[in-house]
Amino acid sequence: MAVFKNSKELLPKAMMVAYLRAKALTAITVNASGMATAGVLEQLVNNNWQPLAFFSHQLRASEQKFSVFDWEVFTLYLAIQHFCYFLQSHGSTIFTDHKTPKHLTHSQLTNSAI
Repeated sequence: MAVFKNSKELLPKAMMVAYLRAKALTAITVNASGMATAGVLEQLVNNNWQPLAFFSHQLRASEQKFSVFDWEVFTLYLAIQHFCYFLQSHGSTIFTDHKTPKHLTHSQLTNSAI
């Protein structure tokens, strides 16, 4: 857990956050692990993704028991909730490192907490 806290403190210092460009393509990139979830709101400028904002969420003991599918869906939910102020006025693409959320519309959630 100390590594996560240290990374959380160092990341803003290492990463320059850009200002939004009105016509830039935007995306939310998310990732989940057994301990935490995280996401970044980005824009594509000159074929380079630039970060606009970050979020992270430490998983509670009950959330750590979720399946991998539920972690990914939960992370997507948290990202959409966190960046809703932006999504209400801009379209966006969501990237994840798992294929499981692709089947969200065809699958049933296994955890009623999500």
